[in-house]
Amino acid sequence: MARRGICTLDGCGKPHVALGLCRKHYARQYYNGDQLLRRRANGSGLAFVKTAIATQTDDCILWPYGRYPSGYGKIHDPATKKSVGAHQFVCRLAHGEPSAGMEVRHACHKKACINPRHLSWSTHRVNMDDNIKDGRTLAGEALPQAKLTEHAVIAIRCSNETQRVLAKRYGVSQGAISLIKLRKNWKRVKADAA
Repeated sequence: MARRGICTLDGCGKPHVALGLCRKHYARQYYNGDQLLRRRANGSGLAFVKTAIATQTDDCILWPYGRYPSGYGKIHDPATKKSVGAHQFVCRLAHGEPSAGMEVRHACHKKACINPRHLSWSTHRVNMDDNIKDGRTLAGEALPQAKLTEHAVIAIRCSNETQRVLAKRYGVSQGAISLIKLRKNWKRVKADAA
């Protein structure tokens, strides 16, 4: 069993920096996706991408190399000479360049997946709607700090009372009532008086 404050890899004994790993092993995990791998062979990431694109499977193909702290795989793009998301790189190769304002959408919702069948170009709004629908992001009354319910929002939109009266009744500011009536807040609540 590893002692507290010591690298969790057997036989290391150095103080841990992050994720229970010492500086050396954490860097190897961060850059190579493996705590023990000193350096991966040049071009191995590109070879993996080519194999993934050619594969005809509906299963997830998880990026085995270095990842960003967010969980997305990262690869060195030879065209731009910069690190980019592996999912973005694969989507460009498989589906072409995106239009302005488009981003990668994962059908499987796994950040490390690079299967071209699971990736497509989509808008940020569609990605956020997917997150909310699948319960990966909180919105509306599911937020811990929410003071209103969807029923209250509908009642506010239908009411002819002044915003100050509504604000006092529901325990929110007059500005919050104004944003609800202008449909700048609680946009997903569709039902109201026509």
